[in-house]
Amino acid sequence: MQAISLHPQHRLIVSKQIVLFVLVVLVAAFPALSLPLAMLMPLFSCPLIGGKEQWTAYVTAPLPAVLALLHRMPLGYAAGLLLAAVIPVVVTALLGKERTGKPSVFFIYVLIAAFSAAIALLGLNAQGLAVGKGLGSVLADEIVGLVMNHRQRSQLLYQAMAGGLLPIPEGYSKVTLFTLTFDPVFLKELELALHSRVAQLAETQLPALLVSGSMILGLFTGLRVQRMRNAVLLLDRSQPQVVRVALTPRFSMLKIPRGWHVSMGLFLLVYLFSGSAEGVFRIVMELMYHAFVTVYQLQGAALVCALVMKAGSERRVLGGVLAATLYLLLPFALFVLGCFERMFPFRNRTEDDNDETDGNKEEEP
Repeated sequence: MQAISLHPQHRLIVSKQIVLFVLVVLVAAFPALSLPLAMLMPLFSCPLIGGKEQWTAYVTAPLPAVLALLHRMPLGYAAGLLLAAVIPVVVTALLGKERTGKPSVFFIYVLIAAFSAAIALLGLNAQGLAVGKGLGSVLADEIVGLVMNHRQRSQLLYQAMAGGLLPIPEGYSKVTLFTLTFDPVFLKELELALHSRVAQLAETQLPALLVSGSMILGLFTGLRVQRMRNAVLLLDRSQPQVVRVALTPRFSMLKIPRGWHVSMGLFLLVYLFSGSAEGVFRIVMELMYHAFVTVYQLQGAALVCALVMKAGSERRVLGGVLAATLYLLLPFALFVLGCFERMFPFRNRTEDDNDETDGNKEEEP
């Protein structure tokens, strides 16, 4: 059996180059979104490493940090952006084609994403720490300033109250254009309520976003790198008329390793018995809990993709859209599916069956 590496299709390479330049333009246009945009870049830059087009990855990776400095953002925040976009590219190049094909590469990408995001958030909060403010309070100050100085401030505040995000201040039975525009007491009450709401959401949701975002981006970055650069053509000298294309496993074939169930169970137990924890220890416990939830949600999402693709691999896009929709709207449903898949045979086909039908495709020349 002889293995011959396959070069990625030209359209796939060009599409990733275009997306990278679009992300850079978005960072320049919306500096407030520079962190999530910079963390998305490895999804498209890392698969380019190893080919003639890798110059695109090296050129675009430092640009989010440069643009952040041009927008006069904190130096620590720019350093986090630099790590988020550059380090995955450098690591992919250093590991090479053979080692990026191993499962351990997923952990590397996840750790890089989490570490980079943490550095960026700490750098953004450096000035706040100096005066005793937490990250939630710093983000609340920034968002409140943007909303209260916005040209459509009245419309934004009215929509927030209509949607239940902000309460109507006490003593006001009706909200009119006059109160939204000229009543200083009413506006001050709304400003304080908005600040409190944003600070609370930041403190409760940031750990979950950090963990889930890092794990999802790290997983799919590894999958994209393997899919782009690790496809090979298998030629059997005894059967020269049969051509097999060996591809790396898809996301739909994701299964939690047996040892992980024990680790995730320990994460949950530690979290349940840390109800009185405070400070840094409490934050660590929350990160462990969110890691536990995210692992099983991803397992459930992979199961949904596998069930949709059971009728044929051409339904891959439909499975991905459905899994993403459930992850955003009904994450608990995916969590339940991920937890109980080991107990119930949701997937009738085994991994070997999937490998034969989807991983090794036979074609007659």
